[in-house]
Amino acid sequence: MRNVSRRNFMKAAAVGAMGMAAMGVAGCSPSEKAGATDTAEPAASSATDWLGSAPDVDESALTETIDCDILVVGLGTAGHFAAMSAVESGAKVVAIEKGDVGGFGIRYQLGGINTQLQKTAPNEDGTVGIEIDRNAITEDFSRYSNYYNRADLIHLWYDHSAKALDLYIDLEREAGLNPHLINYSGNPEASWKAWTTGHEVKDSDTMKIYEPVEKYIIDGGGDLRFKTSLVKLVQDESGAVTGAYAQTEAGDYLKINAAKGVVVCTGGYAQNLDMMKALQPQTCDLYSWIAAPPTNVGDGIKACLWAGAVQDQNHSSMLFERTMVPPDALGGNESVGIAKEFLAGSQPWLSVDLEGKRFCNEAGPYDYRLHAVNNRPGHTYITLLDSDFTRHFTAYDTIGCSRTLPIANWNGTETEMGPDKIERRVKVLTEEGTYVQQADTWEELAEKLNIPADNLVATVERYNKMCEQGYDEDFGKDPYRLVPYVKPPFYGVRTTGRLLCTFDGIRINDKVQALKADGEPVDGLYCAGNDSGGFFEFTYPNLATGCAGGRSATLGYVAVKNALGEEL
Repeated sequence: MRNVSRRNFMKAAAVGAMGMAAMGVAGCSPSEKAGATDTAEPAASSATDWLGSAPDVDESALTETIDCDILVVGLGTAGHFAAMSAVESGAKVVAIEKGDVGGFGIRYQLGGINTQLQKTAPNEDGTVGIEIDRNAITEDFSRYSNYYNRADLIHLWYDHSAKALDLYIDLEREAGLNPHLINYSGNPEASWKAWTTGHEVKDSDTMKIYEPVEKYIIDGGGDLRFKTSLVKLVQDESGAVTGAYAQTEAGDYLKINAAKGVVVCTGGYAQNLDMMKALQPQTCDLYSWIAAPPTNVGDGIKACLWAGAVQDQNHSSMLFERTMVPPDALGGNESVGIAKEFLAGSQPWLSVDLEGKRFCNEAGPYDYRLHAVNNRPGHTYITLLDSDFTRHFTAYDTIGCSRTLPIANWNGTETEMGPDKIERRVKVLTEEGTYVQQADTWEELAEKLNIPADNLVATVERYNKMCEQGYDEDFGKDPYRLVPYVKPPFYGVRTTGRLLCTFDGIRINDKVQALKADGEPVDGLYCAGNDSGGFFEFTYPNLATGCAGGRSATLGYVAVKNALGEEL
């Protein structure tokens, strides 16, 4: 099969409309394009046996056998960077992708350390360059993970993300796009530490950000095959992975021999309801909207398990509090299909449970409110607002993709949030009359939200008093974010989670090799992106903008260098 450019697959809108640039994670929200429909619940097969058995493949039925140095399975962020890394090293690479679009392509925000953009960034005090301490950010990420993560994987990202991102940024710039560093260092008074890690490239009117990368791969002899699904990995008598069987959309079977290694990066299993219910049922209580690509069904993880690798024991996902359900609905998986996006949800609005009582500091990472409400009735909470939106947006001063007000980036010409995005986020509050409830009094609002009016009134009165005194006695929200709720009409939104991806992938070492239960690697097998584990546990530290996508990019890039035996 000849090399194929993405331009021949632009009918991929059916897949691409499910999200935006690559989750790898991403780590930001999916597309805010009007009309996006990413709430479809995945089809379930058997909730009692999600793993099943490796299929048998009759080699006499093969229609093609391909030889290469590196096989990349999955063309999201990690897969693109793995294939790009192979071409940079002069290796012959084949990449297969189940969809006609590789997941989300490449994430538009990628976190990195010590890149050229960071080294040349002008600071307000006249100095040049952004420095991030290796130990400090490792400690921060490990603390979020309760130290269940592997610090050496954080080091791998810290030490080598610049190599991956600088190559990528050069390709994007040469293609006429505008890579820039996002100006999010966070308010110095904030209790939660933020890091200036985000590198952003956005699509233009004529070009998608993955196109320069795919051109580089194809021009370098790479073979990109879309609508080609992994069937299972091929192993020799010693158990080493030597390639894979794949199947085309037409039903033809291929065998791809990979002399140096196979890099599996199919994106996790967020769209596999059986795996979600079996491995992390608590997460199923917390989301009502699925924003992962429809191809993220865990086939890469299952193939690795069949080959003898093991999965993370702690099962976790990336959740954003950007989903709303009707005022009589409960949060969780049972509401998938009726939920709507609520893009302003990540602002630290005053929030109450279904008893009308405040329950946490609203200004933490994206999933903390969802975790905090998990053991309360309904697995959902009420986001409260008054009509003074701008005052709240200004005081909250959030970073990353949750931000609503414009902010200049480091190049001085770009802004993360434009007027259209602000208008859309506010419009849903003032014009959506079914999910967003509106009233001139808190008592009336409580009635519309089906929560106790006396509790809600007492909660708001106490919160406003603490705002006036400048100190949150109950949960310690940062003083600069304490804004009273006094201007009617008042709004209430029953809020739940958006599932972006799973993080509990295959255990890997600092060579990105898949590991067996005894800690020894499965020879020839590498896992990157959300098919790899050990980097995040329990939560996503979103205050390092783009770190999930940057992790995916870096590990995909590094996996290939290790497979080829190259020094990093």
